[in-house]
Amino acid sequence: MRSVGKNGFLEYVLRDAMHAITGVTARPMFGAYGLYRDGTVFGIVDGEELYFKVDEKNLPEYRSRHSQPLTYEGRNRKVIALPYWEVPAEVLEDREALAEWVDASVAVSRRGIH
Repeated sequence: MRSVGKNGFLEYVLRDAMHAITGVTARPMFGAYGLYRDGTVFGIVDGEELYFKVDEKNLPEYRSRHSQPLTYEGRNRKVIALPYWEVPAEVLEDREALAEWVDASVAVSRRGIH
């Protein structure tokens, strides 16, 4: 069962944009929601933004679309960038492209598991 809480954007992501992608669930995580596919974290919904996990293999695609990393303010106001980058609107609205990007981000997470 997909966990959606009271976040309208999260509901859109899960029930509309990703409705045909099997095994996707969401869980609250540090004030946002972690997205999982078959138990592997691959994305984050933070407010009205969707971020997918990246590494050297899929990062160029995000950069070419002028995407930005998910950041937060750490100690001493230092900005910390996470390995999650914003999913461009045109990808979010293209179900086939979105499924490919989900697969790529799941693969990133699985490569990181040893």
